[in-house]
Amino acid sequence: MLIVGSGLAALRAAIEAQAAGRSVLVASKGICGRSGCSAITSAGFSVALGHADSSDSPDLHYRDTIKGGAGINNHGLARLLCEEAIDRFWELVAWEVKFEKEMGSGRYRQYPSGDHSRDRVAVCVGHRGLGMTLPLKRAASQVRFLDHLMALDLMKDKDGISGIVAIDLKDLKVTGIRSRSTILTTGGVGQLYSVTSNPADVTGDGLAMAYRAGAALIDLEFVQFYPWRLISLGRGRVPIQPSSFARGVILRNAQGERFMEHLDPARKEATTRDIAARGIFTEIVEGRDVDGGVILDLSAIAAEEFARLNPRVARLVEKRRRGLENERLIVSPETHFHMGGVRVDEWGRTSLRHLYAAGEVAGGIHGGNRLDSNALPEGQVFGRRAGGMASLEAEERGHPELDRECLSHWEGRVKKIMRDAEHGLGVSRFRSSIRECMALNASIVRNAEKLTEGISQLRELRERVSAEKVAVGMHLGRRIETQNMALVGELIARAALFRSESRGAHFRSDFPSSDDTHWLGSVVLQRHIAGEPSLAFQSVAGDSDRDWRIE
Repeated sequence: MLIVGSGLAALRAAIEAQAAGRSVLVASKGICGRSGCSAITSAGFSVALGHADSSDSPDLHYRDTIKGGAGINNHGLARLLCEEAIDRFWELVAWEVKFEKEMGSGRYRQYPSGDHSRDRVAVCVGHRGLGMTLPLKRAASQVRFLDHLMALDLMKDKDGISGIVAIDLKDLKVTGIRSRSTILTTGGVGQLYSVTSNPADVTGDGLAMAYRAGAALIDLEFVQFYPWRLISLGRGRVPIQPSSFARGVILRNAQGERFMEHLDPARKEATTRDIAARGIFTEIVEGRDVDGGVILDLSAIAAEEFARLNPRVARLVEKRRRGLENERLIVSPETHFHMGGVRVDEWGRTSLRHLYAAGEVAGGIHGGNRLDSNALPEGQVFGRRAGGMASLEAEERGHPELDRECLSHWEGRVKKIMRDAEHGLGVSRFRSSIRECMALNASIVRNAEKLTEGISQLRELRERVSAEKVAVGMHLGRRIETQNMALVGELIARAALFRSESRGAHFRSDFPSSDDTHWLGSVVLQRHIAGEPSLAFQSVAGDSDRDWRIE
């Protein structure tokens, strides 16, 4: 069995397949457990343990998740997430993942967040994802890991997906890897945008491969922008934790105005990420910013409490020997998470036989907006489910065939790229153009004119990076990533243009209101047989009543 990816969903799927007695191969573009978003996350895990508040329950967690997702989550998947997160949490504890505990009681500490109605976020000691990925990698003791192996495309045979064509990024050798079951756990799309919390290897590869193979994609228009990236303490990416705002931190613009009071009078700063990001973005573009962001007012929270909630910020301030009371802390939004992805069922099965997806590359669970720290339980819950079902179905399948046409195509393409490598334009130029295009045309606030322009530019960039000679040298993988970025960016923009309303993280200035009569559901996108994308709308009740092919 083959798993493509490097993070927590990949590792949980591998552990489940290992337990089922399968021979498991995990192919990672970087180093499994040390690359991708999982390794650098702040390691929050939302779960209704009931420790912090005995009135909490999986059902309340589910209701918060649906409300936060603007009502268009796949309700069955959301309920599984919230119900099974508890067992997955205790598994992590058994695998020696260290979560913070309260002094005295010894119970696991659970932090508040404005978008959860109860204190529900358990956090790994040190607030680093490596505290979770490395223990899980140790638990996957019988799994074979192939690092620095980049998947290029999905192979097919008469029975469905039969594996991947991949390139070894060390020697640039192209190879075909056959598998009875293939699970995509390749993460999101953060590098499509200029400012992001995501590392350099998160370029939408899994979505691009799934689309080219004909899989159905869902909710692509919903890109989450984390509102509170600290930009005033150096160039490194440091987030302010959402629990800070539930504990009293205030946002102020250049005039000292507490602008979030107007956007969400009840919750103010302790609102959902989509509302906070849009509020801060508006202050910036309308000229009420402070050096490109807004100010954190810490007057209503004790310095010790803020430092406990934000240990990375506290360490940075300590190095400067100034003290929190003397620091001017400025925050601004950054691209963070993609709610959209490959459409899956409750077992991670996609619309293509023998292809599964789990983690951020899968869509439908979070709807229009993901709640704080729902990502890590998602990877554990659905990584386990995909690993188990893929293992079961692999037993019933015959030996898959090598897709010689796909393999030959990539062998020829790589040879041509390398032949042209010394004489072309730098690939960084194209990446920068894609990211600038997405930031200008498909960012926090969108409209039809900008989205249409973005689609045109991204298509042109995709064609150019494919046709022109591009100097890549040994960084051939970056050339392929760049083409994937342009394709996925175009698909996101198309889905955003198609949804003519505002909902969750998708805000259209030309359609600023939500429209439950026509848009309470998901946009489903799939490659048409002629090669063009086909978009359809599927209501939350499951019936598809609008389907237009986009030329």
